[in-house]
Amino acid sequence: MTAARCYVRIQGNPVVAVLDSGAAVIMATGVETRALGKINDVKIVIQDAMISSTLQVIESSDETLLLGTDWFQKAKARLHFDE
Repeated sequence: MTAARCYVRIQGNPVVAVLDSGAAVIMATGVETRALGKINDVKIVIQDAMISSTLQVIESSDETLLLGTDWFQKAKARLHFDE
């Protein structure tokens, strides 16, 4: 199964985001990792919707934004995998 991805904009810059339904995203090493810090009030734009969020920064070689179920609830987003 491939993770669902989309492009979002942060400060006008395109960023790849992985849409995590809560089912499968674990660090590749399988080791739990602590957040290095938080960035408050980051405005994430998808199409015409702007959602303000707090991001947690973790150590990773990937430059990928992970949008989890808490973000989906805040954005009132729905995922339709059958369409």
